[in-house]
Amino acid sequence: MSRSDELEYDSEVDIDGLLSEDQESDRSDRGDPAERSSNHETASGGGLRSRLPSRPSFSRPSLPLPRFTIRGLGLSLVVSIVAFVAASLVVPLGGIAGLVGIFVAAFGLGLVGHGHYLELAVAGAGTAAAGTLLSQLFIAAVADLTVPLAAVGGTAGLLAAVLGCYFGRDLHDGLTRGV
Repeated sequence: MSRSDELEYDSEVDIDGLLSEDQESDRSDRGDPAERSSNHETASGGGLRSRLPSRPSFSRPSLPLPRFTIRGLGLSLVVSIVAFVAASLVVPLGGIAGLVGIFVAAFGLGLVGHGHYLELAVAGAGTAAAGTLLSQLFIAAVADLTVPLAAVGGTAGLLAAVLGCYFGRDLHDGLTRGV
């Protein structure tokens, strides 16, 4: 080989490109860590796009549906009514005592493992709405406040039942979980 063949061969190599890549890597090693990680991700082909699946998946994970049964609703309704009446008779605080009774009933059902949010919410709302209307029957009839009283009582009963069920299930879970 002659000297001209070697020069010709060397001239095909992009020396400027090689030097610029070496200088960029030196700069990224000396730069801040955020810049270095972004340079390494783009240089190695990594990054967010490489971690994404190639095709979007439209299948939804199967979520358990709430178990709403007539038997569970009946049990929740009976326990809520008994607790509402018992608390109203024992503690003379008006409607607040009935809400405490609904809370205790939902707590108890959640604690023993029979409490389901949807059933207890319906039972608590219905019991509190009916109890509020019956306790304020004269005012509801004279002042035409039947719907607002039922709405306020039902909402309060719903909240009492859901919170009671939540705390009961939480205590049940804490007692039955292994340490």
